[in-house]
Amino acid sequence: MRTYLGAASNLSPENLDINAFENSEIVYMEGYLWDEPVAKEAYKSI
Repeated sequence: MRTYLGAASNLSPENLDINAFENSEIVYMEGYLWDEPVAKEAYKSI
């Protein structure tokens, strides 16, 4: 399998609107995106 993460690998906390998650009961995050340090910081910010 040759997965290309593309723009998702550059996801950063600044790209997320935290207010959009405020009323969410579930947030699904792809585990393979956890590999990139900047994407990891974005996930932690939620």
